[in-house]
Amino acid sequence: MYSPIISKANLNEFTSANDFYKSNRYMVYDHYDYGLFKDSIEIGYKGKMYVLVYPTMHKYSICNGKLTIDFSNNQCYGFSPQKMEYKKEK
Repeated sequence: MYSPIISKANLNEFTSANDFYKSNRYMVYDHYDYGLFKDSIEIGYKGKMYVLVYPTMHKYSICNGKLTIDFSNNQCYGFSPQKMEYKKEK
């Protein structure tokens, strides 16, 4: 599970090689699909709100147990338009 360094109120739980669940004060265990590419991650909302939104691509990096995803270039449903850094929980 990766949790944001910015706020422990937000959690992303990666449950397989292509999906994760996001929880925060507004959403509880909401489903997202993702796909990894060379230096980008494609994220698509598939959660309880049944909102039709297209998947979005974002730059990402993993270094020393930290996952950084840049949401500032393209709005992704459920995420703030900023660079987010997550740390892996043990």
